[in-house]
Amino acid sequence: MKLHLQNNLLEKISDIPILVNLKNGSYYSLNEAALFILKCFRRGDTTRKIAKKVSEDYQISFSRALNDVNDFVKKLGHAGFSNKGASRNKH
Repeated sequence: MKLHLQNNLLEKISDIPILVNLKNGSYYSLNEAALFILKCFRRGDTTRKIAKKVSEDYQISFSRALNDVNDFVKKLGHAGFSNKGASRNKH
């Protein structure tokens, strides 16, 4: 999957990272892991590359990390953030 985050702003409010959708005003608070994943997507990393980093940094299996990354993308979609044009990554 690939996450497309256009028209979004990342801000800190009371030391809590908040992702704000500038089109519809929705927002999503992020924990440390979610912030890490989001920054990786913003750099253009693939889902699998991010999962590998999460697996290594948080000492969890690659499979669990991949599921966590995919779940995060789905949660953002349900919270009103666009992942329009998302596609499966084969890398």
